[in-house]
Amino acid sequence: MEEKKLQFEAKLVEVEESVDSKKSLLKKNDFPHDEELFIEVRKFIEDHLDLFEDEEYDVLTAKIFESWTAFKFDQLGYVFFIGPPRSGKTRALEVMASICYNPIFAGYMSGPARARLGIIT
Repeated sequence: MEEKKLQFEAKLVEVEESVDSKKSLLKKNDFPHDEELFIEVRKFIEDHLDLFEDEEYDVLTAKIFESWTAFKFDQLGYVFFIGPPRSGKTRALEVMASICYNPIFAGYMSGPARARLGIIT
């Protein structure tokens, strides 16, 4: 049986951010060996997902780092996966959740559960 590779499109949904005041909080030494860690996380994503564009690996890697520094920002964007059935959207969420800090699968939550967590829909 021939193995098929499924591809999907990852889109970053932009949200208005007030980062100017927070940029000074981010220092070069926030992460030890940050370049090496970025490359290692990117390699992990490449090993577990097939994306259309090479830049999409950088976007997902940056979103993982953002999840670990979310407390430094007032507002953040989120990743929204679009694709046909069996294209790897859930797999992408599982890969991201495995290394993100406190992942929340808000798409599967009821309205009251979102309200308890403070997620505005």
